Amino acid sequence: MFPLAVNTVLLLVLIALLASAATFTTLRGWPKAWLATLLLFVGATWPWPIAVFLGLDYYTTRVAFYASAWTAGAILVGLVWGVLARRISTTGPVLLVALAPPLVLSAYLLERQRVPDARCASEVDFTIGNLDLTIPRHIGLASVETDGVLSQEWAGSYGDGANGKPDVRALCRATNGGTEPIRVAHIRLSFSAFRRDLEAECENEATQPSSRPLCRALTLTQPTVVQFYSYPEGMSLPTLGLFTSDTVVQARAGGALQGFECNDSTKGPERRHCKIWQDVTPDVFIVFSAWAGPEEEGEDLVATSEPLLEDFISRLSAD
Repeated sequence: MFPLAVNTVLLLVLIALLASAATFTTLRGWPKAWLATLLLFVGATWPWPIAVFLGLDYYTTRVAFYASAWTAGAILVGLVWGVLARRISTTGPVLLVALAPPLVLSAYLLERQRVPDARCASEVDFTIGNLDLTIPRHIGLASVETDGVLSQEWAGSYGDGANGKPDVRALCRATNGGTEPIRVAHIRLSFSAFRRDLEAECENEATQPSSRPLCRALTLTQPTVVQFYSYPEGMSLPTLGLFTSDTVVQARAGGALQGFECNDSTKGPERRHCKIWQDVTPDVFIVFSAWAGPEEEGEDLVATSEPLLEDFISRLSAD
């Protein structure tokens, strides 16, 4: 059984309430005033005791308001639709007419959660600039558009999360089930899975001497997110909130095609949050988001992270 997105589950619950109310009025007619009032009252008030228990703030109040409005609305629509179904179908299967809209909506929502049984369900070939990358779905990828750049062939999220399945379906359609590469101008990838693999290799470095430069690099910088760009200079960069793009844009416009900038974290200068940028091909540059230790005299995080970047791209470029 595939996992469902949270919003899909909530919508299915609302549809179930609608169907139940429609079934009731289809079989019994419009309920007595006190019963209809009670049903709507319960639908409108059930989230508020939970919100009070969790603590009333902007977020809980907003969620409780929407939950109560949608619940009461689903019950009301169901009651009204059941009455209308009795009038529409005077001789045929009245209950089937009443349940048709909920069934159709449920089928639509579940269909949006279905990922094709094809290569795109596990990996897809991406082309960015003159760089070809094969990216597994489990890594987690995002690609967004930005103003001033030609539209991409696809933009969205590509990962295992249930909420991203509509984006995965769109990507499958755009790549003919994963059999054709797709061109994008931006790719955001998590480095976490690669870091775990490298850490495991470094623990066994005695049997893999070639991994030592990588292990050294990993002790000095801990990449978290890597973003690939293929944009003309001066264009705005989508960052998904991970760094201030103005610094990188201005630095590159001034001729600093590679560099780094670090800021102290809440833990102080012993743990810094850094962004590192450099070209990887004539058409593509990257920005690393990474953690680094205390500042060292004469440090060069671009050179330090070079083995990690080369290994990262090598793994994604492997056939």
